[in-house]
Amino acid sequence: MILPLCLKSSSIRHGLLSLASNPSERSPTDLYHYQMALTQLRGDIGAASGDNVDIEWIHQLLASSLILSFFTFSQCDGYSIRHIRGMISIVRMTDQALLASTPLGRFLMGVCSYHDILAFWIGRKQPSQRAWTSWMSHRTQTDPGGDLTALESMMGYPESLVNIIADVAELVDDNIYLELENRADLSNGQSVSSFTQVYHRTASPLAYGNASDELEGSLKRWAVPSVPQGLSPVAGMVLRSAWETFRLAAYLYLLRCFGFHANHLEPFRADRSALAGAHVSAIISNCEAILGLGSIPRVSIGNALLWPLVVVGCECGPGSEHDGQTILDMLQSLERLYSMEHPKYVRQALQKLWAAKRTWLNCQQAPTDAARPPASLNQIVTEMKLVIPLL
Repeated sequence: MILPLCLKSSSIRHGLLSLASNPSERSPTDLYHYQMALTQLRGDIGAASGDNVDIEWIHQLLASSLILSFFTFSQCDGYSIRHIRGMISIVRMTDQALLASTPLGRFLMGVCSYHDILAFWIGRKQPSQRAWTSWMSHRTQTDPGGDLTALESMMGYPESLVNIIADVAELVDDNIYLELENRADLSNGQSVSSFTQVYHRTASPLAYGNASDELEGSLKRWAVPSVPQGLSPVAGMVLRSAWETFRLAAYLYLLRCFGFHANHLEPFRADRSALAGAHVSAIISNCEAILGLGSIPRVSIGNALLWPLVVVGCECGPGSEHDGQTILDMLQSLERLYSMEHPKYVRQALQKLWAAKRTWLNCQQAPTDAARPPASLNQIVTEMKLVIPLL
């Protein structure tokens, strides 16, 4: 959808040329094209600041910003977020209804909204703009024949499920914000820079309210949509299994109440513990089966498994029924099968999380009271000075 725009936009042409090499093999020429694309984009945005901007011009600005975000994506340095926030600013200055009325406009608006969802990032400092729930939730499209929308093909997720995940992410964001406020009050009004800095609680009343119950109900009721016609039986099975895995991961993320900011030394709620354990086992089993099949023609869904693997990886390791090595092996499979760079940082972060769990278990066996180590994946990634996309 974007490729034809390169005939009209030098920024898009340079942006595409900057992506010619694998991230680990980028040359000074690739960086030159990135800088040229960025310079041209800045000029184009300045020229588009007036009234009555042509919708095709907006398409070019959004497409160029998206391509530039891909250049820095695997570096996990947070720069890709700047381009996504730039896309959101462009959408805000545009008539969203008009933008969504064009297939390309809807796709580009959906992509930046999807990338804005905080649940799909670890270590990100910028808050979500809540773009998906503002612009996309009420514009969800479902093809009666089961064909995927352009947006679904890019995400790997059904739009109807992303609607729920976006709501879950916003509830988690609210829980974190309110919890930090409470802890700041408890520390005599001093600001709390880290979610795990002051103390940990098994359950916060902020985390279990009507909103959480409603979202649990939404996840229970959500049914896997029809798969596209023409897929082989195996490909259809893989797609349905992946979508169900995403639903289970969203459920675990919700049950943790604070997402990747949660203290993973703490158990799940007593009345949700058995269900959470069953979901952990199902996610691991599903991911192993999907990755075991490798790349199937017309279905490249495996790369979207990064998020559920991280969600379930937080529940593995010392003190768990599941060995973390299985998760590490699957993350390596993602790197190999889909030429992804950032899963290697995820592996490092999970290993640090499991080491913290092991330290805590050893401290529990010691006769003296020892300080609790940090066991928030988000804090660990922040200390690594990374911002990891799970997209």
